[in-house]
Amino acid sequence: MCGARHGRALPRRNGVRPHLTLTTTLEGLKNELGAPAADLELSLPISTRTVERLACDAAISRVLLAGS
Repeated sequence: MCGARHGRALPRRNGVRPHLTLTTTLEGLKNELGAPAADLELSLPISTRTVERLACDAAISRVLLAGS
C-alpha cells in the first residue's frame, strides 16, 4: 500500500482503484485505547494500523451513522 508515496504506480483496473467497504468508529479512527476493531466487508476485524494503510492511497467517501 501507499505506493504513490514511494514513487510506484498503483494497481488499477480500467483506471480505477478497487473499492472497499470499511466500517469503524470515531474512537477507532483516533486509535483510542479500547476502541473496537474496524470491519472490512466480508472479512475478520482489522486493526487501526491496517485501516491507515488501506486509506493512505484511497479516495474516501464518509457515511456517518448514529450510534444505537
